[in-house]
Amino acid sequence: LFTHDDDDGAAYLSSTYDHGRTALAWDWTRSETGSFPLDGIGAHLYVVPGTVDPPAVRDGMDANLAAMWDVVTANEGAGTAKRFWLSEIGWTDAAVGEDGQAANVTTALAHLKGDARVRLVTWFCVADWPGEAWGVLRTDGSKKPAYAAFQAQAGPPAAWRAVLLVLRQVRLPPQGRRHL
Repeated sequence: LFTHDDDDGAAYLSSTYDHGRTALAWDWTRSETGSFPLDGIGAHLYVVPGTVDPPAVRDGMDANLAAMWDVVTANEGAGTAKRFWLSEIGWTDAAVGEDGQAANVTTALAHLKGDARVRLVTWFCVADWPGEAWGVLRTDGSKKPAYAAFQAQAGPPAAWRAVLLVLRQVRLPPQGRRHL
């Protein structure tokens, strides 16, 4: 689910629920298991791409998450345990500069860590590649200011993998853990 300033993702998510319920027996699945057949809502969240204004960044993220959350709770109920898995967020330093990218890393991650609807956030991406500057590392492997900003929010690099493994293990049945 790709969201941005011109598309908050709510219409697509609503269509997904509608199609699942009318064509894929989601209501039956829910009656048998207590849940629709999705563990959470995966989304790419790209907002205010040329901005380094903390309130605008927070407001942009909140607007898209709120619109999608309204769809989730309309279908799942207000007490749902389902959460967002933000599989991509990011700003290219081509649009905001390296210091602006670092500022947006800090703003976004600090804000999203406090949002109970969000289970996981993944920064896009670790390293730049020729012609694209989205990473926390430059193409030569040197650290950009966003690297320190990310580390300040997420902890030291050794912890990044451990956090992902813990999140996976918490949600996997024992027989699935051996595949990590």
